[in-house]
Amino acid sequence: MIIGRVRELNKLERLYAQPGFQLAVISGRPRSGKTMLLCEFLRDRRGVYFSAAEFSEPLQFAQFTQAFKDQLPDEQTKYLGAISGFEGLFSWVAELAKTERLVLAIDDYPVLAKSCPALHAL
Repeated sequence: MIIGRVRELNKLERLYAQPGFQLAVISGRPRSGKTMLLCEFLRDRRGVYFSAAEFSEPLQFAQFTQAFKDQLPDEQTKYLGAISGFEGLFSWVAELAKTERLVLAIDDYPVLAKSCPALHAL
């Protein structure tokens, strides 16, 4: 259990318990525990955590795809090799989420969006 983020963790728990798609935006000062909160929330759930870095779009995509392969090592990830861009990746995630509860945590989304401007349109 993390200290000082119990309220936020409880709110994520309530969102997760609701049916359908849910979006939570977690913001705050650097080094305030946002990443730890995400990792704690994901600990006992099926999901993927991706930490964006200032890389080119192709490298961001390759690392994002690898995060899925590493964190969801099952039959479904074999299709990721046929996906060539973020639009296809998010479509794949949407299809997967229709059949199972899935958490996708993108840490530092603004950095990812800066490298991949087309993300705003998805």
